Amino acid sequence: MVKSQQSKLKFKVTVQCIDIGNTNTHFGFYNNGVLIKEKRIPTQQIIHKNYNFIHQDIVNEFPVSYCSVVPNAEKYLVEFLKKGKFNFFNLNYKTNTILPIKYPNLSEIGQDRIANSLVAYVIDCLPSVVIDIGTATTFDVIKNNEGYVGGVIAPGPQGYLDFLHQNTAQLPRLKITNSKILEGIGKSTELAMQIGTKYGYIAMVKGIIAKISEELKISTDTLNIISTGGDNSILDDIPYKHIPNLTLQGLAYSYLNSL
Repeated sequence: MVKSQQSKLKFKVTVQCIDIGNTNTHFGFYNNGVLIKEKRIPTQQIIHKNYNFIHQDIVNEFPVSYCSVVPNAEKYLVEFLKKGKFNFFNLNYKTNTILPIKYPNLSEIGQDRIANSLVAYVIDCLPSVVIDIGTATTFDVIKNNEGYVGGVIAPGPQGYLDFLHQNTAQLPRLKITNSKILEGIGKSTELAMQIGTKYGYIAMVKGIIAKISEELKISTDTLNIISTGGDNSILDDIPYKHIPNLTLQGLAYSYLNSL
């Protein structure tokens, strides 16, 4: 298993960071560059205006830096922040002042992908691919001179299991397991589905990384690969750098540089 790492990114700022994802919203409180508390809640709680987590976990004496890929949830979050007279910052392609971007349509780039990529760029971990594993799996490519140049979007691991359940008559609804799977042949339907998802997903990731390396004309060993996201444990057996709070770090650092 690869141990989780922290990036070498340092900053002196007290900021509350919110990463609104399709399935979950990740909250983190940074004090002088140290993540002192964090939690995840279903994004549907924000869409349904359940602000209990906000009342409990953030206070308006400190600024909020956020990114979102869910417009409805973002709308309600901003409504709450304005009502509470918070000082808040939204990282997007317009407010980004750190990461060079060489991409035809800037508005297509997810805000979380900008946050992830700018950390890799700032810590000089280049050329780099950031793999963010959630509802979707995003691969973002950052180069030395050009910064963000594009990437790949694929299903997240849970999506494989959801697809099987939703499109077949008898396969059950399952959640991705964090347990280590050693078997290569399933002796039950559930195990067969988990094996297919885990090792099929890992093969997909390796195949995409190989294709990116080929296009960059460098070996896979030379490429700096960082994994992050809520479901990143599926890649524990692969020796990638794992920075679990990469997106939150990008939000905190980008707020600091917006001042």
